[in-house]
Amino acid sequence: MLLWRARSVPSASSRFPTSGRRKSGRGSSPRLRHSPRRRSQSESAAAIEKVKVESIAQQTAARSAGIKFAEAAAQDKFAEAERQKKEALERAENFETNLEAAIDQVREAKDTEMNAIKAQHFKETQKLTGIVEGLQRRLEQKNAQELGEGAEVDLFKALKAEFPEDLIARVPKGAAGADIIHVVKHNGKECGKIVYDSKNRKRWEYEYATKLLDDQIAEKAEHAILSTLKFPAGAQQVAVHAGVIIANPARVVTLAWILRREIIQTSSLRIVGNERDGKTAAL
Repeated sequence: MLLWRARSVPSASSRFPTSGRRKSGRGSSPRLRHSPRRRSQSESAAAIEKVKVESIAQQTAARSAGIKFAEAAAQDKFAEAERQKKEALERAENFETNLEAAIDQVREAKDTEMNAIKAQHFKETQKLTGIVEGLQRRLEQKNAQELGEGAEVDLFKALKAEFPEDLIARVPKGAAGADIIHVVKHNGKECGKIVYDSKNRKRWEYEYATKLLDDQIAEKAEHAILSTLKFPAGAQQVAVHAGVIIANPARVVTLAWILRREIIQTSSLRIVGNERDGKTAAL
């Protein structure tokens, strides 16, 4: 019985609990809560956080720099585009100015050419008028029997006989153009042309002369002679209309001699002038 009681007697520690004493174990001491391992982890986390912040800052700065660079590049491209646009407009304005100047020059050249053609036409008309008037004066000194009517003259055969060294061709009937093409030659070289047309009509029509003038232009001939027995009112034997010589058939060969000589002289002067210009250009 005494042994059982001894075992059942509570120990001093159980009888007098030390409620004010700190319990031992994990977290029981501040020195244990802030151990070196915990501080190292905190410092690592802070360092990582700092790196993250710095990385974000660097990325933000890089994006900002990229945006600024892109904006600067865009401004440069815009400025370059504006410059090219300005240059294109200036080129267009210069082109228009040059084009207008070129058009004015072409117009002036055409006007000069037309004036020269008109002056040349007037000069040739005056020359033909002088030839006709001289021939008329000689004809006035002859009587009707000496003159003859000329109706029996075969113009083609007469021209072939008078100018054997020239090329004289009859235009086939029904073909467009004058009746006869006379190519004047000198020393074997072509100098110019005379075209002839014959009209055996009962009355005169001015369209005979204008039609032969068109044939002359188409053939690029220097002269045109219309052989006919009918003349405009007030004219006889020889006359001039629209730059075309109107002549009695008996007068045509004589006129051809005069015109042929004038064509050869003009051609010779032109050749000499071209040779002189060539020598001047060579120097």
